[in-house]
Amino acid sequence: MKKQRILSALLALCIVFTLVPTALAAKAGDFTDVSRSDWFYDYVDYVSSKGYFRGTTKTTFSPQRNMTRAMFVVVLSRFDGAKGDSSQSAFTDVAPGAWCTAAINWAAANKIVEGKGDGTFAPDAPITRAQMCAIINRYLNYYLSLIHISEPTRPLYIS
Repeated sequence: MKKQRILSALLALCIVFTLVPTALAAKAGDFTDVSRSDWFYDYVDYVSSKGYFRGTTKTTFSPQRNMTRAMFVVVLSRFDGAKGDSSQSAFTDVAPGAWCTAAINWAAANKIVEGKGDGTFAPDAPITRAQMCAIINRYLNYYLSLIHISEPTRPLYIS
């Protein structure tokens, strides 16, 4: 049973990678703060060329900058190819029309994020590894429900 869950999760991830459209995006070489000699060059090149990550400006990637909760949800929504509405906000501290509103609304509507419990999301707060794990698990459950694989009653465990 455990192997079946693992295989199902891996299959879901493979499907996601093949279904996500490639956006016209920057490449690592377009950023002044990413050098071919950097250990992360190929990774930055991959995620930026796929459109999952964008630079913090047109010429900088900011590889040493911490990721915020909003950044993480935006990356996940780009990975999913999700389209969202930014005219209203699901949280009181996320302004309608902000760069992250559509992604956060999409994630909230699909129960991928729940906010802080008081009607706020804290978009500019650094994201913890625990928060990333919870969001990724909820995203996998969301995705599995789309391809009609029943959601596990406990978190997915992939070893």
